[in-house]
Amino acid sequence: MASTERWLLKEQQVPPQAIESPPNVPKGWPLVHGDDVRFAVPSLGIPVLTATLDGCITGSNEAARAFFGQQHPMAGMRLVEWLRITLPGQQQVPQGEIASMALPDPQGPPPDGSVYDGLCKDAAGHEVPVRVMLQHSAGGMQAMVLPFSHHSCDHPTDWGELCRVLRHVQQEATGITERDELLQLFCEQLATCACLDAVCVMHGADGRMLHAAGASADRWRAALLDSVGVSGFQILTSLAAGAQGFCLELPQAGGFMLPLGEGVAYLALCFAGHVSASNRRDLCQGIATVCHAMLERLAIQQHSMQLEKALQQAEVSCHSIFGLMPTPVFLYDMATLHMLDANEAFCAQYGYNKAGLQELSVQDILAPEFAHAWDGLGSADDPVTHLPNIVRHRRKDGSLFWAEVARRAVMMMDRACLLCSAQDVTERMANETELKLAAQVFHGSQDAIAILDAQQRILRVNQTFMDSTGYAAEHLLHKRLEDLGWRMSDAHDGDLAMVWEQLQAMPHWAGEWWATRFTGESFPEWARVSRLVDEQGHTLHYLVMLTDLSERREQERRLVELQMRDHLTGLPNRDGFLQALQQAIQRQQERLQPSHVAVLCLDIDRFKTINDSLGVASGDELLRQVGKRLCRLLRDGDMVARPGGDEFYVLLAEVVDRMAAAAVSGRILAAFQDPFCYADQEITVSPSIGVSLYPKDSQDPPVLLKQAEAAMYQAKRYGGNQQLLYSAALHKSTADRLQQENDLRHAMSNGELFLLYQPQVNIVNGQIVATEALLRWLHPKKGVVSPAEFIPIAEETGLIVPIGEWVLRQACLQNVSWQRQCSRRIPVSVNLSAVQFRSQDVVALVQRALAESGLDPAYLELELTEGTVMMDVARAIKVMKELKRIGVQLAIDDFGTGYSSLAYLKRFPIDTLKVDQSFIRGIANSMPDAEIARTIVQLAYGLGLRVVAEGVETIEQLLFLKEQRCHHIQGFFYSPPVPHDEIAAWLRRQPLRA
Repeated sequence: MASTERWLLKEQQVPPQAIESPPNVPKGWPLVHGDDVRFAVPSLGIPVLTATLDGCITGSNEAARAFFGQQHPMAGMRLVEWLRITLPGQQQVPQGEIASMALPDPQGPPPDGSVYDGLCKDAAGHEVPVRVMLQHSAGGMQAMVLPFSHHSCDHPTDWGELCRVLRHVQQEATGITERDELLQLFCEQLATCACLDAVCVMHGADGRMLHAAGASADRWRAALLDSVGVSGFQILTSLAAGAQGFCLELPQAGGFMLPLGEGVAYLALCFAGHVSASNRRDLCQGIATVCHAMLERLAIQQHSMQLEKALQQAEVSCHSIFGLMPTPVFLYDMATLHMLDANEAFCAQYGYNKAGLQELSVQDILAPEFAHAWDGLGSADDPVTHLPNIVRHRRKDGSLFWAEVARRAVMMMDRACLLCSAQDVTERMANETELKLAAQVFHGSQDAIAILDAQQRILRVNQTFMDSTGYAAEHLLHKRLEDLGWRMSDAHDGDLAMVWEQLQAMPHWAGEWWATRFTGESFPEWARVSRLVDEQGHTLHYLVMLTDLSERREQERRLVELQMRDHLTGLPNRDGFLQALQQAIQRQQERLQPSHVAVLCLDIDRFKTINDSLGVASGDELLRQVGKRLCRLLRDGDMVARPGGDEFYVLLAEVVDRMAAAAVSGRILAAFQDPFCYADQEITVSPSIGVSLYPKDSQDPPVLLKQAEAAMYQAKRYGGNQQLLYSAALHKSTADRLQQENDLRHAMSNGELFLLYQPQVNIVNGQIVATEALLRWLHPKKGVVSPAEFIPIAEETGLIVPIGEWVLRQACLQNVSWQRQCSRRIPVSVNLSAVQFRSQDVVALVQRALAESGLDPAYLELELTEGTVMMDVARAIKVMKELKRIGVQLAIDDFGTGYSSLAYLKRFPIDTLKVDQSFIRGIANSMPDAEIARTIVQLAYGLGLRVVAEGVETIEQLLFLKEQRCHHIQGFFYSPPVPHDEIAAWLRRQPLRA
């Protein structure tokens, strides 16, 4: 047979249905709704409208909407809007009276399968001839609108006849339960259609003929077997390899082969010669659609029968399965909420007996907070979704646990029930709570957190991580921290590999590294990294927690800066000055031709007097103005610092030689000649300046500073208001002074200090009336050291405080010893230094010494200098009055050498005035000294005070003082200072009245 006689395979793709199919119905198949067979589905490409008997459209397919120019379903519209129908006999139905198509005929609606010609307006508004085929259905009628361009059937009755046959098949197939029977019925009924010569059904697996009917059925059977060299099985195999919806065209036989169902069977149609090729496709599509629907309906019926049979079998074994289930299962009435049944697992889990279940309500197993959800359960539209799935259940013993409940509504004994299974999920809920908490901690943490995989690639980050780095999450995913430019500090070679290496031997690592923001900016972070492992110790993840140290580092920098600054003046302090000095020295060392660096130490002369007289606020303002004036005198690159108190440091970063440094120091001295102004007052002060030079004096910054301070102190001892450059001689003097200071610190603990006593004698009878305790130092190498040499050192260093306390206690103890040895009692005088008077609670000190020694206060006299009491007159008067209340005597020592005011003198509660020996020494040859001595004696008489002349050494001095009626004298004329045992011997030889 020629190749043109071979079977040709042509594809006709079937798009999916617009209407959702019911369960188990393949997509793209027609739907069967009751008796309504929609054999013209949207996939056919034929315009289809469904309408009620009164002409109201109930549905439309895509082809119809495209033909009539509608974008949406046409339901609710009327046929008369597009159609004009011609009834039999060419009677034209008027526009708008399409419903009369059924009403005027006394015999009722048009018969099923009626075909009418008419006119229709297409999408462009043109009237085109159409043929409308009507089919009755339970919901009305179906109208298949076929424009002439879609068919060319020579016999209009073909459509009506085909519709009648299909309708008959639908009615006859109602009681059919087997697929093969339905196919046979379909084959026989279709064979009666005048437009078909033969119809046959083939098996989809091996191609054998199942059913055949029609005039040319035998010829078809022969043709299908192997008349063209291709077996039916091969044809079907080729068809099965293609897509669903292929048609096999039989050119010589003049027919089509259509797949039915899912390839189980195939329908072959042979058309009569008068049916055109284009019309054949339309008829085949309609036949295939109805056939599919019939088969599916049969499948649904069979499936329902199988389910019913399975349910009957399940009822027999349901109770046994119910009891054997390991999960608690229970059944209760939705109206009464009473238990109907439960399995053994339920009884074991909840602690109830099987016999008592009928008295148990579902409310009895619910925690109180969930009981309200079961109110009105019987009236709920959907009881399954009405109830929560996870609830807290209560056992018989009252213990609670979380349960996840699965429910299904069932009918049991004509009442609505709920069949439930409960799974204990307490542990799962706890785990979920922990996971939620961990998630909240992860997302709410103020620290940046990242989770890495075993290869250190980022899996997840929290919001803080993104905020701190500026990266979005998608930019970080699967990146390594090293890829983002993160590194260790330079001290660790900048590589994070060290971290991952160390984590292989330890579970945690903490340290500082440098991160990089999205902008490229690097910033420090404190990192805590943990390695998470499985049970075998294999690495699963790395947990990285990061704390941004940027703000902390900035605060530390500010704190260091503040620590390097003086809070009063804003100038650098001692540490800041030393740092700048070190940098200046380093710059000079790096130069090929280094220069000098000068250090100036400046101290304001007598600043304490100004501070005490004008107040602390005035003193602080003076210090600020001094700092500003010094800054104005210097060049850029030089520095002024204030280490504290009334001292200032000046750094000259580059000077030629010592003379250049001295010139700057001289300009500073000259600048201080102009007064400082504060609160409408002018204050004039002078500085003492010491200068040291790098590298001549030292190359060490602290040593240079100490040398400048030593020069400054020496300038101050020379009277102040001058500059002094550090030198080797000054170094020796300073070293000696430092050594002496160190020796003095150990003198008291080593027992090197002792007391001598110089008697005070009545100028008339020569008897001892008192003694003055005088401090001496027996140096182990130098011998006896003069008080004039070590007392200033003791006052400068503050050692005078413990030394003075020891002197007072020893003098009191010695006086008590004399009183026990002799029958006479005399006072002992003890000097109080200005430092001791200012820094100590003198009253408490005296009371403590008197109490420890047991001395009567009347036999203790305290000597104060004019300078001591005039520094703070108000305080001095207050302290002196408290001492007088104790009972001790008070004396003003070295009177006439200070700047006492007679107005204040009369307010001091003193007993004695002591004339300074400098006036007594010049009595014989100096009229001013003699006049001052005479005036002081007369002043004492006028104020009712005793007067004692110190330093009496000659008979001329004695005679002058007798003439002036001086009360007592003290000096080498009678006795130098002597040890305490000589005073005791003297008292025994010359007993005095008590």
